[in-house]
Amino acid sequence: MLDVHAPDQPIRGWKSFVLHVATIVLGLLLAVAVEQTVEFFHHRQLAQQARLKLLEEVRATGESAKDNDCALRMHQKHLEAALQVLDRARKHALLPTYRIITGRGWQVVQVAAWKTVRQNGAAAYLSNAEQDIFELANWDAGFLNSNNLESTAVPGRAAMVVNLSLRARNEALPALRPGLTFQTASDAELEEWLMQRAPDPEEITKLSPAAIDRLEQAILSALYDEQRLLLDCSHLISQAEDIPKQVLADSKPGSESTYAFWRHRAQRIRRL
Repeated sequence: MLDVHAPDQPIRGWKSFVLHVATIVLGLLLAVAVEQTVEFFHHRQLAQQARLKLLEEVRATGESAKDNDCALRMHQKHLEAALQVLDRARKHALLPTYRIITGRGWQVVQVAAWKTVRQNGAAAYLSNAEQDIFELANWDAGFLNSNNLESTAVPGRAAMVVNLSLRARNEALPALRPGLTFQTASDAELEEWLMQRAPDPEEITKLSPAAIDRLEQAILSALYDEQRLLLDCSHLISQAEDIPKQVLADSKPGSESTYAFWRHRAQRIRRL
């Protein structure tokens, strides 16, 4: 709050009056300028903190997408093998080594940073182009999470008839090594871990013909959905590489044209 004090001495003549008014005006202008400068640097600091937080989440999303991409590709092999096992089950020709693996690992991608930045008001200090980019990236990440839930629900319910009977046995098995991901683990180690928890021929033979048909249809549906998930993961991986470069180029001349595509997509998302 700015205070203006009365003059210490009486004003005599126009010259003294104009000088006093000019002094007040100059002082007010300087005070406002200092206040605006402090606010400018404070807002810029808030924007930079928000930008770094959002970029960190974008990079983390890219890493999660890479891990999920590996998990999906392994799971597709398991589902294709499961279709062959179900076909053999119909013919009562199961071998002791046959297993049905319907579950898969998954890392939920984070979407909290953009919501936090919007709620605390820091998003308002980012440029319009940056807001469009991060809003779209957040929407894409949330879309991947929702697609994953849809793709796992159907085969999970269909396989429940055999998986429930194995719950007690599987809970007694050792957990996967802490910190192990589908990117860092060897295929052999993951295969062994999953095979130990999968239904064996003794459990598979308990499936009725109707249950086999339901599980087969669920697996076919999951294979279709996982192709879409692979495309989503690939998109997020590309975003994690492209967005930091585009955001850092925000202050360069001509940067507005760089964001035209992102703004167009963000506007379409808001209309959904």
